[in-house]
Amino acid sequence: MRGVAAVIVWLGLIVLALPVAAQIPATCAVPPATLTFESSKCERTFTAKEGQRKPDSYLLAVSWSPGFCGRVSPEKPQFNWQCQKNSFAWVVHGLWPQYNTGGWPEYCQDTAGVPAALVREQLCFIPGDQLVQCAWAKHGTCTPFTQDEYFAKTRAVFNSINFPSALSEQLKKEGKIKTQELLDALQKANPTVPANSIALSCRDRRFFQEVRFCLNTDLKPQQCQNVRKSCTAPTLFVGKPTVKKDESHAKTY
Repeated sequence: MRGVAAVIVWLGLIVLALPVAAQIPATCAVPPATLTFESSKCERTFTAKEGQRKPDSYLLAVSWSPGFCGRVSPEKPQFNWQCQKNSFAWVVHGLWPQYNTGGWPEYCQDTAGVPAALVREQLCFIPGDQLVQCAWAKHGTCTPFTQDEYFAKTRAVFNSINFPSALSEQLKKEGKIKTQELLDALQKANPTVPANSIALSCRDRRFFQEVRFCLNTDLKPQQCQNVRKSCTAPTLFVGKPTVKKDESHAKTY
C-alpha cells in the first residue's frame, strides 16, 4: 500500500499506521489483505448515461461518523468497519461533480470495479468497500480523472480542510449545536475558504448528517451555486435521532 509506514495484525483485521494527515486517523483497522471483497463492482444496478456534459463544479461531502453510526445497525458487515472496528469523527461520503445551474451528472460510463488494493487504501477515510465502489461508479466516471487520480484528489481535498478537535469533542459530548455556531466554527478554522462555500445537510431539517464544501473544477473552494442547504432549524442534533432508525440512506451513494 502506498504511503503505509507500518502494518500490524489485530483481531483478524489489519491496523494501518499511516502518515499523520489533517483528517485521516494515524491508525485505522481495515480487513486483512486476504479479503478481496466479494463484489468487484458497485452492487447498485445502473445503466451508463452517455452524453452528459462536463461538470461545472464539485462538492466534497464529509459526514459526521458518530451520527451515522447512531442511525444504523453497527454490527452489520457493511457498517462494522466504520462503527465498531474504528472510531472515526469525520469521513468522506464522496467527491461529487455538479452543474452550477442545478443537478449533476452520474453514472457517465460503464466501468470496471475499483481493485481491492485501491479500495483498501481508501478505507481509513471512505469507510466502506461499497461506498468506495459506488463513489467511483456514480461520481468518478463523470470526472476527467482516472480511478487513482479520483481517490487521490478526494484525499487531498479532504486533508486540506481543518475540522477543529474542539468542535468534534463538542459534538460528541453535547450531541447538539447551534446551526450558525457550527458554520462559524468551520469558517474560522478555514479562513481561506470563501464565505458561503459551506453547506450543511440534515434529515428533517434538524438531524445533522454532513458538511458539503463547494469547489471549482480545480478543486479549490468557491461559493456554492444552487446547492441545497437542508439544515434550516436553529439547533441541530448530531447524535442518534429520536426517530425510527432508517438505514435506507446507506444505499444512497
